[in-house]
Formats: sequence, structure tokens, C-alpha cells
Amino acid sequence: MITFTSQNHYKKYLKDINECLTSPCHSQAVCTNIPGNFSCTCNTGTYCVVPSAPPLNVTTHSRGKTLLVVSWQAPDKRLWDGELTGYQVCYSTLESDRNAKCLMTATFLYTISKLHPSTKYFVTVSAGTRAGYGNKSLEVSTITNGEPVNPAGMSYSTVNVTITKPAQYIKEVMVIVQNATSSQTPSEDIQTKDLKPYQANIKGPYVTAYLKADNLPLTIVIGDGKEYNFEKVKYSNQPLKQNSHYIVFLRFFESQ
Repeated sequence: MITFTSQNHYKKYLKDINECLTSPCHSQAVCTNIPGNFSCTCNTGTYCVVPSAPPLNVTTHSRGKTLLVVSWQAPDKRLWDGELTGYQVCYSTLESDRNAKCLMTATFLYTISKLHPSTKYFVTVSAGTRAGYGNKSLEVSTITNGEPVNPAGMSYSTVNVTITKPAQYIKEVMVIVQNATSSQTPSEDIQTKDLKPYQANIKGPYVTAYLKADNLPLTIVIGDGKEYNFEKVKYSNQPLKQNSHYIVFLRFFESQ
């Protein structure tokens, strides 16, 4: 019984709710009701079953040409069904692939490497006890960055680059220009949210064009001075400076 005193100084008695009546634990675990809460204990020991719930908030944080960084949070502790021993990260280029490649880790952050550029990957994460791994999280999908493009021709202030037709699931293409210096940031470390249209005296990489994949030209002239409008944003394809070195790379999106 739980006793408390109200503001009117009357004592009231509330009966504790038995949460175990709703079967909140795994089918192979025993539920024990405690005041204001409940606990789950395996029939044959602490590690008899796998977690009943997947990890929470599975997201991808940054992207490179050949890597994805994935993070997550632990499942609801009431559904661990034992002590967690680690996590399993699975990925594939196919949706709901039963033969996805899986890797194990004990942290909440994992970098998947040796991937293909400009490719869509599906990722899931599951939590494990000594009995094995439980349910997988909902799939999250991300497209890796493209390779730097090679020039097909150039002039004093422009560079012609050829764009290979992307996969059908790619709907938008971002064209980025970066000054090539010894201290430049690797393209895979550049966050998409930090990329902006060209501005005067800009020192970092900038978006010179944002294009719909349906209207993607086979060749684009970097530095032709044209403006590319995309969803109320103007991207200026600024002429390049003479005697300068540049890197041009692409980023692909299903949608922004």
C-alpha cells in the first residue's frame, strides 16, 4: 500500500498496480511486481533470452565514398531480458536482405567501411545478451558519396566534367567545388549541412549547382557563370580563378 497526505490533510490509500498482469516481460522470463514498477528475471538464469526490443534512434551521422558512420541508443531497459553484451550492425545494398553482412561492437557508434561509392545501403542494429541478438531495428538507408569527377576539358576559367548517370533511386545531385590545398578537408569529412552556395571571398567548399537527376546533363561546365535555381535557392556557378587548383565532387540524394 502507498500512503500519502493530501493538501486537505486527509489520508488516502492507493493500491499498487500490478504491471505483471499485462505481461510486460519476455515469454520465457518471470515478472516480479514491485511498488511502482516491475522487474523481469529469466527462468533459467540472467542470460536465458535475447532482448525483446531493438536499439533506439538508429541514425547515420556522416558519409564518405566508402564508409558510413552509424549511431544508436540502448533499448528500453525493461526489455533487455538480461545484461546487454553488445550490438550487431548489419548492412546490405538490398532492402530487407536476409543475407546482409553483420559486424559486432560493444559501443553505440560504428563505422562501416570498404563500401562502394554512390551506392545506397540499408542498415539495421540489434542488441544482444549472452543468449544472442534480439530484434533488428527498422532499416535506415543512406547513399555513400561519389568519387571526385575527372575533367573532360578546361579553359582559363572553366572545367568540363562528365557526370555518369546515377542509379534510379537517386533523385538529386549536388555539385561541389573545393580549392585544392595541402590543408583542405577531405571530402568525406565535409558535412552536407555545412555546404552553402558560392559567396564572395568564400574559402571553403561551395555548391556550384544543385540538379534534378531526371534533368542531369551528361557534361556540366564548372565556372560558366550560370545560375542554377533549386527550391528557391540560387546556386551561382562562379568562374574559376586562373592558376588555381580545384577538386570537384558530387553528392547524391533520394531527396533532401
